[in-house]
Amino acid sequence: MTNQQLIETAIKNKNQIAFHYNGTSEPGETRIVEPYCIYVTSKTKTIMIDCWQESGKSESGNSEGWKMFKLDNIGEIEILPIKFIYSSQFNPESNRYKNTICKMKFEPVTFV
Repeated sequence: MTNQQLIETAIKNKNQIAFHYNGTSEPGETRIVEPYCIYVTSKTKTIMIDCWQESGKSESGNSEGWKMFKLDNIGEIEILPIKFIYSSQFNPESNRYKNTICKMKFEPVTFV
């Protein structure tokens, strides 16, 4: 499977993923993220991934938070067995998602 296919699978199944981000991650530094959307930017036609990063290096210095990654800069991906819950902070109607390839679908959480 390609990286894009792996991310699409993780989005559909709500699995965290682990990867190295080329150019910013130090050797051995793994990012753990919850992927929400794959889309193409309007201006540069770059394929991007929007994620909530749980851990790992970040240029901003904040290891946790919303991050955008260029698909071409993502190294080998591992789909983790860890599931995540849809975040209310994710805005699926954002203008940047006009050219969406794959996006997290909202499913209300029900408690039994």
